[in-house]
Amino acid sequence: MNGFPSEDDFTSWMGLPSGEPVSGGKVIGKGHRKVQNRVAGALRMAATSLLKSGSCLGARYRHLRRQLPSNKAAVKAMARHLAVPVYRLFRRGEAWVDRGAERFERRRFNPIPIAQAS
Repeated sequence: MNGFPSEDDFTSWMGLPSGEPVSGGKVIGKGHRKVQNRVAGALRMAATSLLKSGSCLGARYRHLRRQLPSNKAAVKAMARHLAVPVYRLFRRGEAWVDRGAERFERRRFNPIPIAQAS
């Protein structure tokens, strides 16, 4: 994991970038490279299995399926979301703790307010 200085580098290597490059409100560089990565394939399979899961990850995947234009985009976004804890586990030894679907839904509908500077 020393070959990847950040989470973005790791997910980019797997072909799961976080978004499209935008400049001035317009999408630039629409082309994408073909990446056949076994880890990315496994994370995509794991993402599709979260549809009926009662975990926080399952709630996030169902939310992404509703928000994004296609199920394929939701699977890719969820695979990237799963890749970040994998990177943190191998790089820093951080464990992932499931907080539950209820907490995800509660935070989605009632975001934590940002304290105002006085």
